[in-house]
Amino acid sequence: TDELEYLIVISNGSSANATNVRFTDTMPDFTTYQTSSIAVDRDGNETFEIVTPTNATEADAALKGIITVLGQNIAVFPGIGGNENTDAGGTLSPSAVTAVKYTITID
Repeated sequence: TDELEYLIVISNGSSANATNVRFTDTMPDFTTYQTSSIAVDRDGNETFEIVTPTNATEADAALKGIITVLGQNIAVFPGIGGNENTDAGGTLSPSAVTAVKYTITID
């Protein structure tokens, strides 16, 4: 089985807070999200913290964001205050960097 790892870097290059920050992705047809593969680098130091799911919605307040995996769709609400339940993106302070990585398998 072939695997692809996605790495998405989200940064705020402005001098003001970036608000309502969110990232969404639809995985290609004939691929499957690899369970428990999402990891978040919340502070841009290239240290990824694994997000361990308990169900289809993966959440960890310590990671300052919420990640949802539902079918072929991934939504990431990074930054402070990100909330999947209200569809609100989080806030990234000036020069803040966060990254998300996950793996899919080709069916």
